[in-house]
Amino acid sequence: MDLALLEKIVASTGLGGLGIWAMFILYKAIIGAKFISKLKQDHSFLIMNNVVKIIGCVAVVAVISWAALKFYEIKNASLVTSETKVATTPRIEYKTLSKRIRDYRPDTNVPVATIEMEYVVVSGLGNASMERKINSYISNAIGINETYDGTEDHEMKVVIASIEGQMLSVVAEGYFYGHGAASAANRVVSINLNLTTGDPVEFKDLFRSGYVKKVNELAAEWLSINLPGHWFETVTDNQCYYVADGHLNLCFSEYEVAAGANGNVTVKLKLDSLRGIVSLNGPLGFAY
Repeated sequence: MDLALLEKIVASTGLGGLGIWAMFILYKAIIGAKFISKLKQDHSFLIMNNVVKIIGCVAVVAVISWAALKFYEIKNASLVTSETKVATTPRIEYKTLSKRIRDYRPDTNVPVATIEMEYVVVSGLGNASMERKINSYISNAIGINETYDGTEDHEMKVVIASIEGQMLSVVAEGYFYGHGAASAANRVVSINLNLTTGDPVEFKDLFRSGYVKKVNELAAEWLSINLPGHWFETVTDNQCYYVADGHLNLCFSEYEVAAGANGNVTVKLKLDSLRGIVSLNGPLGFAY
């Protein structure tokens, strides 16, 4: 039987039973005062008293049953809500674009270009339009949608893909080599997106005004300990960064802050060390 229909029947029985019960209590009082019957007054009164008790019991059972159905309905609704939350938990899936393209130039030193691009796809947001917006941004930033003509080798590998609060951080590192060039060039791409709006989160969006001095001090201190001889000067409003494992990580390309032998450099700053300059209304507000 349908739960809603059963609830109505039980509720009607309970309320109706209570009404009849009240009516018989009144009738019982009338009988107790005046009674016209072939039965003796005390016998009639006893019969009516038992009827009242039976109807009262039926009404009480019906009301208890109605309350139990209400409890079941609330519990069932909670389970549905819980399942919905699980269904909308963001998920990150790794994918790869792999191509081999012949270099059209007859004098090339590499006859076939190699394209190996790793990227991520986000799902489980409960909003298909937002997922398309975010995934399109990621693909474009890493280079998945570019047109390759076979004159360059490209390789990108996702080294970080994490979700902290409502912010997605993705970092991909790799290189590109133009056929005929003396050497390859390293490349690093940092992607930070607000999962609610799908919009990019720039470095400056994380902080209150006047943040640069403090971040520079922390970055210089980390580099002096871990990479002596660096030539770091300052971060910028569009600084390459990502958030993962309780750290704000500043990423620098090869030669940007240190010798090429060090490759790409990542400076790790604990989120706790940024207390006081982080915007509590911004993407990092969850950490405080």
